[in-house]
Amino acid sequence: MREYLVRRLVLLVPTILGVTLVVFIMMRFIPGDPVTNMMGESFSKEDADRLRQELGLDKPLLVQYSKWVWHLAMQAWHFGT
Repeated sequence: MREYLVRRLVLLVPTILGVTLVVFIMMRFIPGDPVTNMMGESFSKEDADRLRQELGLDKPLLVQYSKWVWHLAMQAWHFGT
């Protein structure tokens, strides 16, 4: 019984990472630019670039994913406490 529980707990890690990766990729395929959607109709390119930088959307996808997972884990941690 102990071996079964250990195996299930070990398999939980790649399962959670796989699910988060699929969700992150699906969010990237949603049509439209998040900055354009947030800023509305009239905005300057400088404002859009500044917001992209603030949100971290100018970083590589791997960096964005790791930050997203980190924030997700911290929210789950605070929810549990």
